[in-house]
Amino acid sequence: MLSTLLSVPAWRAAVPAQRLLVRRRGACAMAATARTAFSAADFPAEWPYAAEDFSRLDEQPDIQFYSAPRFVTHIDDGAIATLTQYYDEQLPEGADVLDICSSWISHLPPDKPLGRVVGVGMNARELEANERLTEFVQETKKRDNPTLTLSLTLTLTLALTLTLTLTLT
Repeated sequence: MLSTLLSVPAWRAAVPAQRLLVRRRGACAMAATARTAFSAADFPAEWPYAAEDFSRLDEQPDIQFYSAPRFVTHIDDGAIATLTQYYDEQLPEGADVLDICSSWISHLPPDKPLGRVVGVGMNARELEANERLTEFVQETKKRDNPTLTLSLTLTLTLALTLTLTLTLT
């Protein structure tokens, strides 16, 4: 059934490409290739995948996989610099930050004074090494119940206290 889908080389040959220069931001200039839109006729009439097509090679709980810290850099230096510059421009001083998918490297500007910086990640030792975090929650992806509930109490400048409970699904 999967053979009814276009292979990547066939798709590239069938769909004309346009080279676009995306806006320069910080140290990075990005280029992208845009292709014309597909029509419904380009796809199989029925969903071609079974549930097992989405199973993982290693079905052990995530907490076991992430129990050993890896201390790897997941994006390149240019992307980190661009994110750091963006956060520096967008975050006001004293802002409280919820850093989801946090790790040992922070993309927050190192010299900007911030309020609470709460990191949510999968390895406690990596989160402990993140110097920008004021606190962290070790949380793994859950297959049966993929939600995260985190209660935060934020104190605003008008001496008003607001308690939020976030549930991310």
